[in-house]
Amino acid sequence: MTHTKGPWRVNGRRIESGPIVAGDGGAVATLHRDLSDGNIEANARLIALAPELAAQLKAFVALAKEVRAGGYRFPVLIQDVMDDLDALLAQLEGREEATP
Repeated sequence: MTHTKGPWRVNGRRIESGPIVAGDGGAVATLHRDLSDGNIEANARLIALAPELAAQLKAFVALAKEVRAGGYRFPVLIQDVMDDLDALLAQLEGREEATP
């Protein structure tokens, strides 16, 4: 399973339901306004950065695995964070069901 190729961007147009986050293939998401939450632009920026965040996560996890395969032992706290990031990457790639 793959996502629409990035980069994505927040469309400058104002649609009555909120900003559109678009990629090469057209609209990727439409954010609807909620009067109780004034964070629609921040949410749009977060969604728009998803492809780049995913690419950096994948690169970091691959590098960490390579370093670990070379015999380096990370401190436990860092290893725990790396395991969490690897699990997130697995969910992102559809290799693992998201946990509640």
